[in-house]
Amino acid sequence: MLIEQKLIKRIKKKQDKEAANALILYYYKEIYAYVYRQTGNEELAKDLTQDIFIQILQKMTAEFVTKAKGEIMRFEADTHSHTLASGHAYSTIKEMAAAAEAKGLKALALTEHAPKMPGTCGLFYFQNLDVVPRKCGGIRLLMGAEVNIMDETGRIDLPESTCRDLDIVIASIHPPCYGMGHTEEENMRAYEAVMKKPYINIIGHPDDGRFQIDYERLVKMAKETGTLLEVNNSSMRPSSSRKGTRENILTMLDLCKQYDVPVTTGSDAHVDVDAGNFTYVKEVLKFCDFPEELVVTTKFDVLKQYLNMNTFGM
Repeated sequence: MLIEQKLIKRIKKKQDKEAANALILYYYKEIYAYVYRQTGNEELAKDLTQDIFIQILQKMTAEFVTKAKGEIMRFEADTHSHTLASGHAYSTIKEMAAAAEAKGLKALALTEHAPKMPGTCGLFYFQNLDVVPRKCGGIRLLMGAEVNIMDETGRIDLPESTCRDLDIVIASIHPPCYGMGHTEEENMRAYEAVMKKPYINIIGHPDDGRFQIDYERLVKMAKETGTLLEVNNSSMRPSSSRKGTRENILTMLDLCKQYDVPVTTGSDAHVDVDAGNFTYVKEVLKFCDFPEELVVTTKFDVLKQYLNMNTFGM
């Protein structure tokens, strides 16, 4: 018990990653065995066991953060969210903006799913976004898209001319559009091809273990092309369909620190109460002691440098 207490103390006071991994290793078999007995499903038991450890570590680090005044990272922008237009989201532009403003943000990106995602809006929606005022209350709106990476060639589902007219463009892999069963090399070719397109600003949720990638290669390409890699809050929710997300995000963040590569933060909100919600993002950034200067959403003026500036009147 003394060993566990020392590990817990290191996690709380130093956000010690090695101590966290040691604690997980110490208890993993016992907790997994119990969960498996309750569910009888190997994959479900693995997911639930991971969720249990995430919740435990979040509680430990949250206790420390609340005690450490002035150490909490503050965000000015959320670069990934959706409105009713995406089909499986549930709030209006005004509702999303009001929620973001209530959380103290300066800017909110509304990045609707591009046309190949089932149930979303069509091409004309994105071509008509110039009619939307870029201020809503006290919030600066960034009107954009989350385009779908369609195959290993990096083909996406919006024309280049349309993308260049948007404030912000995220490119993401989604199973309904990209499919499943691709190799790591195919996934990397897809990401690298997309990142070479100058109008793609962000790679969305590159954390899904269902699509294996070489994170060092991804981070190096982000540095070469000036593309932002996203730390996605929704990916780390216990109910997320994405696999191995927290571990993958920590791997990516460690490499971004090593190569001095900036990241962005997206709530991936599909309802107003989640706009600007960075609960899980804050935990992982704190856990790996990620430098605030590499998080572009902590300063809106810094974030703007990575977006499609031709659409800004400022």
